[in-house]
Amino acid sequence: MDIDNQFFPAPSAEMPRPGDCLVAQPLMTGSAFSRSVVLMLDRDNQGGHLGLTLNKPAPIRIADVVPDAGTEAGKLSVWRGGPVDFNRLFVIHTERVSIPGSHFIGSGLYVGGSLDEIDHLLISGAAGDDDFRCFLGYSGWAPGQLEQEIAEGSWAVMRGVPSNPLSGGGNGYWRRAVEQLGETYRSWLIVPRSPAFN
Repeated sequence: MDIDNQFFPAPSAEMPRPGDCLVAQPLMTGSAFSRSVVLMLDRDNQGGHLGLTLNKPAPIRIADVVPDAGTEAGKLSVWRGGPVDFNRLFVIHTERVSIPGSHFIGSGLYVGGSLDEIDHLLISGAAGDDDFRCFLGYSGWAPGQLEQEIAEGSWAVMRGVPSNPLSGGGNGYWRRAVEQLGETYRSWLIVPRSPAFN
């Protein structure tokens, strides 16, 4: 039996588009991307990529980083968007919520919008906590870097997003994404979180 082919399928030949996700292979440990699911936001003219890690919670609320965010928006949890530039705040929201100035990413998700508007939507009941996810930092790749990582098998490309993309986090969120990748990646689910447990 070819163990490599059983646990690590042939790398994807496809590149992610905005609104698609990257799912980290299970042995990518010791990095900011261990068991990560990354939503792709953009690809620039030079071939660099920008995304947000969807499943890594931070132990803070919006009010901890934006004190005047508003009574309800300030209660929203913060997530680690990636290892780059923790001074940048991103907000993802569902298509159920209309926020002026936001931009459609794909897969029913938008990025952007003011915290004042989000606070108003939450206070009025027009939206709930599960319509938003706020991130500090982002995930970025220089031109050619992501292509190389995908070719090496570090990432599986998911067309679209996991079910309920703004719900849950951590390893459970990663497992849900792997399950949606289909039978080819099913073996990833039995790889222990630490090789020491093998």
